Amino acid sequence: MRLLIIKAGQCDPRKCTGARLARQRLVREVRYPPRGSIVLHPYAMKCISREDRAIAERRGLVVLDYSWNEVRDRFPKFSGAEDRRLPFLVAANPTHYGRPRELSSAEALGAALWILGDEEGSHNVMRPFKWGETFLTINREMLGGYADANGAVGVDHIEAMFLDHIGKR
Repeated sequence: MRLLIIKAGQCDPRKCTGARLARQRLVREVRYPPRGSIVLHPYAMKCISREDRAIAERRGLVVLDYSWNEVRDRFPKFSGAEDRRLPFLVAANPTHYGRPRELSSAEALGAALWILGDEEGSHNVMRPFKWGETFLTINREMLGGYADANGAVGVDHIEAMFLDHIGKR
């Protein structure tokens, strides 16, 4: 699966997980997502699900390495790409440890790969980070549920069940 990143250069280069993935050649930097690719961002209406795997394998999986606090009101639009969001997960990166929905670019890619059914790819993306396996461990039950869900509607249902269970709704 082609893993791609669009970097905005808004984060501290020493802490930037996207930059580390690019240096290790686990992702390739691009300026625009390829036509038909899956673009992960928190404002998408539809959750990523296993039904997106064929598209991601054919066209690529793109993560936007942005500071979401800075682009909330002026989010870039990419025509010809399939927007997807990640369901509820908890960050394990040192900057946002324990915070729900505040994932690093590496965590976003690792989670997306797991949900798409590529657990090995998920581990490969998380391997360069000391906290990488911790992210997969603390989210294992949720990631497994999302990966087993029947399409985006199924992911939404599983997400609602997890949120009801932990009282975050």
